[in-house]
Amino acid sequence: MRLSLGVLLFQQLHDCTDAETVEAVTGHLAWHDALAIPLGANISICERTLRHYRRVVSTHELDARLFRGISDTLMQACTAETHFQRIASTVVRSAMRTLTRLGIVVATVRKFLRALAPRYPML
Repeated sequence: MRLSLGVLLFQQLHDCTDAETVEAVTGHLAWHDALAIPLGANISICERTLRHYRRVVSTHELDARLFRGISDTLMQACTAETHFQRIASTVVRSAMRTLTRLGIVVATVRKFLRALAPRYPML
């Protein structure tokens, strides 16, 4: 579970697709080091597993707890003054949301039409 959460977090930090994440977990030494995977370990993860754990994290609202825990730890370590900063776990949650292929097309067309509307109001 710890490895899966770490992989999901790295995926969001690096803005990777599921396929890119699978490739990074199997062959990227920096990811192995950061995820505390022993040198020479044969680790693999599949896209279906990523989708499953992403759904579990979102369903049980672990994303907010994970974000809060990481934020608190970083603030203590860095002695950051938080009254000037905004911490919003909703950004992490929206980034982890999974869209179907149709959902991606719908979101893309919607953004395109919003950008088109001011230029061509007659359409």
